[in-house]
Amino acid sequence: MTSETASSRDQGRLRRRPTAEAARYFDAVELALTAALVAMLVALSALLWVGVAGIVILWLLRWRLHGRLLRPAPANWLVLPFLALLPLTLWVSLTPDASRTQVAYLFAGVAVYVVIVNWTLGEMRLWWLLASLLTVLVLAALASPFLVEQSGTPVFPWLPAAVVAVARKFPERINPNVLSGTTATLLPVCLALIVRPLGNEPRRRWVLRVLGLAAAALILGLVFVMQARGVWLALAAVAVVGVCVRWPKVLQTLPLWVAAGWVVFAQGWFQRLAFVTLGDGALGGFSSREEIWTRAAQAVMDFPLTGMGMGAWERVGPLLYPYTNIGFATTVPHAHNLFLQVGVDLGLPGLVLFLAMLGINLWMGWHAYSAHRRRNNPALAALSLAVFLGLLLAITHGMVDAVTWGTKPAILTWTLYGLGAVLFLGAEEAAATA
Repeated sequence: MTSETASSRDQGRLRRRPTAEAARYFDAVELALTAALVAMLVALSALLWVGVAGIVILWLLRWRLHGRLLRPAPANWLVLPFLALLPLTLWVSLTPDASRTQVAYLFAGVAVYVVIVNWTLGEMRLWWLLASLLTVLVLAALASPFLVEQSGTPVFPWLPAAVVAVARKFPERINPNVLSGTTATLLPVCLALIVRPLGNEPRRRWVLRVLGLAAAALILGLVFVMQARGVWLALAAVAVVGVCVRWPKVLQTLPLWVAAGWVVFAQGWFQRLAFVTLGDGALGGFSSREEIWTRAAQAVMDFPLTGMGMGAWERVGPLLYPYTNIGFATTVPHAHNLFLQVGVDLGLPGLVLFLAMLGINLWMGWHAYSAHRRRNNPALAALSLAVFLGLLLAITHGMVDAVTWGTKPAILTWTLYGLGAVLFLGAEEAAATA
């Protein structure tokens, strides 16, 4: 009886061994495969759904080899229902081509989140992930003359004519505000890695420090050159929050800040600041943006359950809710407010899920910051605070723009969600071990 039991156990081990080895091989190449599929999905519109199909196949392989799609994290309970809304938005949309494209971009962002949460096990893999992310930011900033739209007033007037001619041959371009706004959300991560780089070896720390310095300088250069005034305002607000968190004694000067705010409002400087930061050559100023917000809110009330469908606002919005201050020939691609845009695209159910997802990711970032700080791990604490501030920057900038939704670079914002989940899980595992 004993020999038969031992034999059956040996056979079970032999049957499980190939699966375990396949799981290890899959874990080793999952990040590279996902990155390649996401890059293909973003760069080549003709292969959009090939990339989506490839990502689905990777998810099925993970399910088969590991028995689950995701490592357990609090945000997972919101991300997966969020994905369930995408077929509905494709069904109700009156602009199926635009909706399919934006849904694919959102799906790619979720794929980035999934692979970061699953692949980043241990500080060594976290180091490689951060080094890869900084490299992508540096390359994106260096390639910005070829990526951004150059219609109207040139963004880079100093570019040679030969470079401009080559850039115009690119089939798809990115709005300057979109590129600067999305990359700016990762600026706190760059700064954190300059001050508190991750790694046990000095050489690894210096690699992150140099890459972070290059990425931060290039991102700030993009924000300045592209005149992303909404990003300036968001950066200033988040900088104040970061200083108050890092040095709580600054809060003792709160009465002075309240008095300064009263002077700003009393003198009418706030209106001037709003005009300077929200004014736009195409929209004409703050009043035009306010008109867009009013019509977007009306659209949310008219389509509360399903929304209009992702990407439909640009063409359907002016027909259902004509503008009065904005010329009909002026293109308004989105609602210029992140939360209104999510409500217009997915309705109130999608907006509630999105708000809950932002809230739980902010909580995870703050919890990870507090936990790593208590355990005297300054590198992980600084990185956790940077993720928290990056999400806060995306929310603050989202009040006046919607660049982190339905665009190609918006995929970068999902790296903040993934990093927050990884740091939160690391803090929980450290607490369980202790």
